[in-house]
Amino acid sequence: MEGDCDTQAAWTLLQLRNTAIDAETARQLRVQRRKIEEERRNRNLTRQRRVFDGGLIGRQTKDEDHHRRYNNNNVGLLARKETADRRLPGNNDDHQLPRYPPRTSVARSLIQQGCCSEPFDKVLMTSDLSSHLQKLALKRGKVTKLWLPMLEPGEDVVAGIKVRTYDWLGNRFDMTFKAWTDKRNYVLTSGWLRLCETHKDTMAVGDRVVIWMFRDTSNRICFALSLIKNNNLGRGECRKSLPESESRRAECRSNNISPNY
Repeated sequence: MEGDCDTQAAWTLLQLRNTAIDAETARQLRVQRRKIEEERRNRNLTRQRRVFDGGLIGRQTKDEDHHRRYNNNNVGLLARKETADRRLPGNNDDHQLPRYPPRTSVARSLIQQGCCSEPFDKVLMTSDLSSHLQKLALKRGKVTKLWLPMLEPGEDVVAGIKVRTYDWLGNRFDMTFKAWTDKRNYVLTSGWLRLCETHKDTMAVGDRVVIWMFRDTSNRICFALSLIKNNNLGRGECRKSLPESESRRAECRSNNISPNY
């Protein structure tokens, strides 16, 4: 019965290989995997006690070979599952992102040596593409860890720092990097709306933007962006670009798709 449960769980994970999952589901899968591993260790300990008590020494070798092959296959399956998860939009680990911006965005000669942060990605939300808010909300933890240590005396993120931002095509936009609502959030604002309007046909909710902060040869703070399209949106999601047209809204209604207003 226990083997059947493990086999069923393995098949379930295999079917989820190319399925987008949210963070909570991924966490529950990790917890379930730890429980399965703990139960397997307990079964192995019980079997070892039976062997030392004078039973099934010959049977133990066969069982160990069988379980070793099964465990190796299961570990390989879980490893492939985790690799597939990291390839899903929004689930990528930072260490898999390129260390430096693509050359189509920023020439390497423009980056001051030793003054380029590690990248992180940001899933675009409806608020990021809103023509009313006109800002890109950034991950507070990543900004605190990777960007704030690069600031120099006199650069006040609360008051706002004028920066240059390069998109994935090499276009330059003048923006402001600042703290938002008493340092609870950090944003890129001012020229962000112009970037959204420039790429209104390509940027959509659910896409990911990879961001690097660096200093150029003039010691000016700059940002480089790279866009990763999300091609795994389900039927329950409606991809939107700004500005949003009435025809797109009608398409969502005709297909019974919630436009997530």
